[in-house]
Amino acid sequence: VYLGAIVFSMYGGVNEQPYRAGDGDRRIVILPIEGLVDDAMADFVHESLRKLRDNKPAALVLRVDSGGGYVAPSDRIWDELKAFKEEMDIPIVASYGSTAASGAYYVSALSDRIFAEPT
Repeated sequence: VYLGAIVFSMYGGVNEQPYRAGDGDRRIVILPIEGLVDDAMADFVHESLRKLRDNKPAALVLRVDSGGGYVAPSDRIWDELKAFKEEMDIPIVASYGSTAASGAYYVSALSDRIFAEPT
C-alpha cells in the first residue's frame, strides 16, 4: 500500500507548486525526469504534457537526474516532448542534476539549452 502511494505521488501527473508568486501567464514549469526511465515515467510525462497543453506555460524546464532506462519509454518521452515543443512553441530547457546519462540524456537532447555542472 505504501509503495503504491509513493509511486502514485511520483507519477500522478503535474502537481505545480509555485516557488514564487507572480504572473500566471509567465510561469515556468519544472518537469522532473528522475530515476529510472521506464513505462511509468513515460506515462507521467505524457499525462503532465497533456495537462500543460490546457494551461500553457511560458517555458518548460526538464530537471534531469537519471542514469537512463529502457529504450522504448525513452523514445516515447522524446516523441512526446518533440510534439509538445512544436505544438506549444515554447522554450524547453534541460537542467542536469548529478546524472544525465543514456535515455535521460536522449529525452532532453532536443532542449533549446542544456545546463550542467562542469564535472
